[in-house]
Amino acid sequence: GTQASLVARGTAGGTDVDINLGLDGRLDRWRAASVDFEASFSADEAADLVTQLGVTMLPVGSLGEARVEIGAAGIPEEGLEGHARLYLGPSALTAIGRLTLPESGDSRYAADLAAQAPDLVPLALLTGRLPSLDASTGAVDLAARLEGEGDRFTLSDLAGIFAGLRLDGDLRVDLRRALAAAYGTDFSVRN
Repeated sequence: GTQASLVARGTAGGTDVDINLGLDGRLDRWRAASVDFEASFSADEAADLVTQLGVTMLPVGSLGEARVEIGAAGIPEEGLEGHARLYLGPSALTAIGRLTLPESGDSRYAADLAAQAPDLVPLALLTGRLPSLDASTGAVDLAARLEGEGDRFTLSDLAGIFAGLRLDGDLRVDLRRALAAAYGTDFSVRN
């Protein structure tokens, strides 16, 4: 087998980058190898980081510091335990869970999700969405359980507050069917 590691640290476009990747096993059979990685990206201004991720932002104000943290460890075909966190000033979106990448078939995933923001208006304005004049400017504090396989997933135990509204429920989504219904196209994979 191979023991490989990659460390990258520096700055790109005003964003601090810190990446650590380790692999113990055969490179050509990476799904059966032991993998461990951590990556973080941070910027003094949230809009700068989000723009680098490809999202068009309006320069209407500051959200403060931004940070993205991603990490996972394990054997991909057996399951990677991991986390993903996005912080935009006082707002946060987090996922902590497990991702399995089998040699054949669909990936499987499960995670506990949480979203918190003290005020939706700055986030909406920065993404180009103008809230209506009578829109609630309330906070967001939501949690849910994500479970899925391939392009089908369920959000269960969805609970919390969204702009003053109390939410409780479950959501089941089949992305392939949803896209086909929305665009009138069959998105099935054909061999």
